[in-house]
Amino acid sequence: MADETALARRYRMEINTGTEATPAWTLCPGVQEFTPKVDPTTQDDSDYEAKGWKKNTVTALAWSVEAKLLHKYDPAAKVFNPVHEKLKKTAKSFGSAALVHLRYFDRNGAPDAHEGMATVKWEPDGSNDEDLESINLTLTGSGELEEITNPLAGA
Repeated sequence: MADETALARRYRMEINTGTEATPAWTLCPGVQEFTPKVDPTTQDDSDYEAKGWKKNTVTALAWSVEAKLLHKYDPAAKVFNPVHEKLKKTAKSFGSAALVHLRYFDRNGAPDAHEGMATVKWEPDGSNDEDLESINLTLTGSGELEEITNPLAGA
């Protein structure tokens, strides 16, 4: 097997702009940074038989995605990108309207692909007159992060 270092920009994130019954997967443009995370919750499972060594058991998993986006804009129509607007609107909602359905995967077709529902934290990044407008985006999982078949597998 040849070893080559993967590029950080290998991830593609898409947001479902359709419905659960009929998903319409739409690219989230402008991603500059992308960090998917799975954080385990552990409980101390130590007992006398461990001879003084700590033992831990994973009892729950939490997932999230942190990303930095360049805020995309159509100057002719004077509107922001519809996926960005959906994320921004979702960040200001309650209940089921506060969840976004997303998937992310390796854009080269490697078997690294996930899908789930998440809440949205939309934070415009402070900037000065020489900066591009960017957004700090945090997607916090609500429920299972499913492993899926990469939509680009075999492409």
